Amino acid sequence: MVTPKGARGVSGLAVSTTAVAAMPPAGGGVALRRELSPPDGVSWPSLAQTLRDWVAAGTIASPVRIALLPPLVEMRTVALPPIGDEDARRLLVRAASRHFLSAREPMLVGVAPARAGGVRLAAAVAARTWRAVLDAARDAGVEVELIVPAQAALACRSSRGANAAGALLVSYGDSVELLATAGGSLTDVRRFRANGDEQAIAD
Repeated sequence: MVTPKGARGVSGLAVSTTAVAAMPPAGGGVALRRELSPPDGVSWPSLAQTLRDWVAAGTIASPVRIALLPPLVEMRTVALPPIGDEDARRLLVRAASRHFLSAREPMLVGVAPARAGGVRLAAAVAARTWRAVLDAARDAGVEVELIVPAQAALACRSSRGANAAGALLVSYGDSVELLATAGGSLTDVRRFRANGDEQAIAD
């Protein structure tokens, strides 16, 4: 892996099915953005080429943190029995199609610690999408520090103060999400149709 000379301290990448943005440290705004073609099966040639170009130009450096936007990632609250984090993750992997609308193939699932009543935040991404993103970064010589749902990254950036609570409305074209935050952490996700219908797509 390489860290190009002259890199501008870009701290993360935000990736959707149609574009990638390079994000400088918090408060710096969006530095770079490029349109993408969708992933090609288990590879993502346009993402790999973009990252190669940015590395060659010295505008991104290793390591990077990657935030995946919907529909690449799906995040929601789920109610589960009182079980440990790893057991909860395994349960959701086995029954992904019951809990995630996008689960039509093998999925990778992450869970947050349980809250009162066994409610958890869970995120799911297609295994081949995860692999395509990692392979594109590695092909460009970029070390990936972590991959997170964009919802969690937005909650962290938008919260103010250790005990601050608030809400953030994010539009993704055909849907919107209401993100509840507290102390820099995401506490709830509600997704709605973008046509004004207030009924949640997934309760």
